[in-house]
Amino acid sequence: MSVAVIIVNYNSGALLDRCLQSLLAQTFCADELVVVDNASTDAESQSILDAITTATVIKSETNLGYGGAINLAVRKIDSPDYIVCLNPDAFPEPDWLEALVNAADSHPDYGSFASLM
Repeated sequence: MSVAVIIVNYNSGALLDRCLQSLLAQTFCADELVVVDNASTDAESQSILDAITTATVIKSETNLGYGGAINLAVRKIDSPDYIVCLNPDAFPEPDWLEALVNAADSHPDYGSFASLM
């Protein structure tokens, strides 16, 4: 089973870095990690995006909105079994992705899942 995690960034700076660190600490690692930058203008986001080595970074020249950025990433990734969308201001617990995938595997007739906040 393959999992892709997509993060849409817009001027998120240090929040994005913290989010990425929380994903790297997961007990179940995603096969693909994609960050779509939605035409950020802040220097902190640019610095963090330039330093990312653990994810594919897609830079959009215009702000596509959240849905547009997700769709852009979906067109670029291999066909994973699961696509997970995560905001850069979310810092999931280490077992978050494992629990989410286990729930999805346990209910193959369901089309989507969400986390408790």
